[in-house]
Amino acid sequence: MYQKMISYIHLYDENGEKGQNIGFAKLALQNQNYKLRLQMRNVAWEKEWSVYGYVRDKDILHTACFGTLKMRNGFGEGLFSGNTGEVFARYRIVDLGGFLLIEKGKEKKEPIKNFCVSQWDDGKIDINMVDFRHNAVEGEVLHAAELKEEQQDAEEDSEAQEVLGTFEKIDI
Repeated sequence: MYQKMISYIHLYDENGEKGQNIGFAKLALQNQNYKLRLQMRNVAWEKEWSVYGYVRDKDILHTACFGTLKMRNGFGEGLFSGNTGEVFARYRIVDLGGFLLIEKGKEKKEPIKNFCVSQWDDGKIDINMVDFRHNAVEGEVLHAAELKEEQQDAEEDSEAQEVLGTFEKIDI
């Protein structure tokens, strides 16, 4: 199965007001793989942006980090690819509502003043609805593959605890 989603990237201000079109996002899904292409232009900031896919669940936007996009001379382009099963633990990649681009390192700082959104769902975008907790450990942004690895490690630790719990402690 092949599926493609394309949408414009818009700049949002600190009040959550949608601003100018500054690029596009194109997500292609085929079998168990994805390719995401982002292109931004005429952006005044020469910064590195964290790229998050989001899934809307009532009034919360759950996120997964796809990587970073660097801006140079007002232009930025990124190509991200991988296995769709490595993106979200609880959601399918086809559940994505779009992408958030936030200046790298600002995810944990309040308030986030400027951000960019590419969306193909019709829901309201409010930066206060975004849940970055699932992507951060001690302030570090984790990529989808790292999140999966951490989950596997936690499951292995849990299994080991169960096995160890069956033995009695013997003093020698």
